[in-house]
Amino acid sequence: MMRVPGAYATAVRDPEGTVHVDRHDFKSITERSSFWKKPIFRGMAGLFEAMKMGMATLQWSADIAMPEEKDKKPNKFLESISSAFAILLAVTLFMIAPMWITTKMLDVEKEAVAFNMISGIFRITFFCDLPFSNFIDEGCTAPVSIPWC
Repeated sequence: MMRVPGAYATAVRDPEGTVHVDRHDFKSITERSSFWKKPIFRGMAGLFEAMKMGMATLQWSADIAMPEEKDKKPNKFLESISSAFAILLAVTLFMIAPMWITTKMLDVEKEAVAFNMISGIFRITFFCDLPFSNFIDEGCTAPVSIPWC
């Protein structure tokens, strides 16, 4: 997917090897409304537009890349449960857990700089450890290349 001012396009190769291109004109809400031009709101609008565009593009590319899955009806209930679980996991891993570990185990909440540095280190550790947390001792099915696998 590529986005330029005024448009975005996606290119996907299907199972037969043909490349499909989908191009759309795009005008941001920040260009159409003065309210959404303000700093905080501009960021919120940009994030929303990027997520909406990204999800639509991913869905289109999945439909092209895996045409046999296209006709299956999505289960809205399971999608909702999956989304809620993903949000809960993200909030727990990157907000609650680092603050709880820093507060309860290290007792540094009175020092603001130390508290933020230590909880930030825990966040970075959790984030960097996620790609490697999917491997098993026997099979090593990591989603990324790990030297010892």
